Amino acid sequence: MSEQIGLVMTALPSRYQAVIHAKYEEQRTVAEIAAQWGESPKAVESLLSRARAAFREAYRRLDEPD
Repeated sequence: MSEQIGLVMTALPSRYQAVIHAKYEEQRTVAEIAAQWGESPKAVESLLSRARAAFREAYRRLDEPD
């Protein structure tokens, strides 16, 4: 499973990878990410939402039979 997650992550745009990494691997809050990146929390929430959707879609496609 972790191999599949790695494949999906590398297929995402770098900004999506970064926000997912910060949120789930580094376990930082949206407020912490926003402060470090110089963005508003709302902008980070929106980015995270788009990144999650892209991750789900890429994972779904990976799991489909050829």
